[in-house]
Amino acid sequence: MNINAIPKKMLDRINELKNLKLIIQDNIHIFEISNEILNNLKKVLILMEISSIFKIIYIDEYLKLAKEGLKILFIFSKEVMDRLKVEFQNIYNDYKNIKNVTFFVSDSIKIASCTITNNFISFSLFTKKGYYINHEMISYNSSSIQWG
Repeated sequence: MNINAIPKKMLDRINELKNLKLIIQDNIHIFEISNEILNNLKKVLILMEISSIFKIIYIDEYLKLAKEGLKILFIFSKEVMDRLKVEFQNIYNDYKNIKNVTFFVSDSIKIASCTITNNFISFSLFTKKGYYINHEMISYNSSSIQWG
């Protein structure tokens, strides 16, 4: 994995990541979010998603949680935001009508994705050659969550 994609300020504090667990989906569920993450999302009070890849969870599960009152902050690359606006216009409009959802676009996201909540942090990186392999590194440790 390409740890150089992690911003230098965070890389300098990488020792704060504790009890990381690697989650790799089996071939049958390779394009889905893991059950562990889905189950934990039901327990969170706030969620920040930083992503340069498009995940199908943005379409169904996150929207459902937002409608239930979960405060969500999305920080997407321009490409992810454009896809959401164009290919999933109705979903995007639903999000825009929910006051507890905020969107930002950044051109400096180098990681694949990072989810930060009050209960856990999970993130995935690209390989050194820039390829994405569906995986999540997750931690429930408070110092890891603060690191994010």
